[in-house]
Amino acid sequence: MMIEKAPYTTSHAYRNIPTNHPKRHLYGDDLTEDEIELVQFWADHGSGIDQDQAYKDRWYDYNDPEDLSFCFEGVVVPPSRYTDGSFPVWYAAIDKEEASRAEIIYHLCRQARVDMVPDEAYVCYQRAMCKAAVENPLVGDLRSFTRDHWHLHDDPPYFESQKIGLQYQSEGYEGLLYPSKRYPKADCLAIFNKQSILSSKVVNFFTVEVYRDAVTVCGEPWQEL
Repeated sequence: MMIEKAPYTTSHAYRNIPTNHPKRHLYGDDLTEDEIELVQFWADHGSGIDQDQAYKDRWYDYNDPEDLSFCFEGVVVPPSRYTDGSFPVWYAAIDKEEASRAEIIYHLCRQARVDMVPDEAYVCYQRAMCKAAVENPLVGDLRSFTRDHWHLHDDPPYFESQKIGLQYQSEGYEGLLYPSKRYPKADCLAIFNKQSILSSKVVNFFTVEVYRDAVTVCGEPWQEL
C-alpha cells in the first residue's frame, strides 16, 4: 500500500544527539534553580518592548549546528525503525521536545543493559537537544495507517516498519510522518533527504541517568507516559 506524496514543512522538529557536554544553564552554574527561573522570566517578559518573533529567536542563529554528516554520510548506518541500514534516516519529534526525550530514553534504557558493568550504580548519557527546520520534503503520512496496524508500531527489531521505509524510500519519497510510540499524542518525522533540513541547532543539553530500577533526567525522576 502506497500513500500519496505531499510536501511538509515545520520549524519545530526536535531531535537529540550524543554530546560530551553535561547539562548546563545559559546563565551559568552559580545560580540556584529559583534564581535562574526568575532571570529567565524577566529576560522573556521584563523588557516592556513588543519584539517580533524573529528578534526574540535571534539567539538561535548563534547556536552550534548539528553535524548532519554523522547521520547522512556515516560509513555505517545502524538499522532503525524505517531503515534496515541500507540508507540513512534522520528522526525528529514534531512540536514536542518531551517526545524527543521519551523516544531516546527508551533506547538508552536498552543500551544500558549492554553498557552497565556489575559495580556501577547507573550509566549516564549526555545529550544535546536540537531544534530543526524542515522544508517541503515529499513525505508519506502514515499516522492513521500506523495506529491501526500494531505490527508497524512495534518494538525492535522493526522488521515490518523497515520494509515500509525501504518501499517508500525506493519510490522517491523524502520522508515519513508517523505517530510517536513513546509519547502519546505526539508525531514524529523520518527524513531520507539531507537537503530537506534547513537548519538543526542545539538549544539545550541534558543528561539521562539509567539505574537498574529507575531513570532520571538531569537528576530528576523520569516517569514514562
